[in-house]
Amino acid sequence: DLRPDQQPATSIFASTPLHLIDFGFCTRWQDSQSGEHIKKTRLEKFRGNLRYASSHQLAFKATSRRDDLISLCYIMIFFLLGGNFFDAQHRDELQGLSGKEKLDWAYAIKKQHSASTLAEGKTALLKPFFKKVFSLR
Repeated sequence: DLRPDQQPATSIFASTPLHLIDFGFCTRWQDSQSGEHIKKTRLEKFRGNLRYASSHQLAFKATSRRDDLISLCYIMIFFLLGGNFFDAQHRDELQGLSGKEKLDWAYAIKKQHSASTLAEGKTALLKPFFKKVFSLR
């Protein structure tokens, strides 16, 4: 569950390493005894932020490192454009929706936008990174 307010703003575009500082939803990805990758699980309820959550997270799939990277992509868009990619276009659509309807709405919007459409305009330089992140399984 990454959001811009959790990231030191100066580290987003500085030449220093980026530090992701929220580990509230962290889970083990590898079994400590066998060393095997832990199988995907389903969540009982949504945990996170509609703006920055991956479509996998919105579909109640357990979060992974991939989802943190997808959230990072949305954060980078936020800093470059001064807002999330669907904020201005769709804000009115959220008015009056229930929690479940908002989740379904955000899921549909995020499934529509490929890495290529996210990396248009000011974010075009990030296209290779976005493409790689959104192709992770």
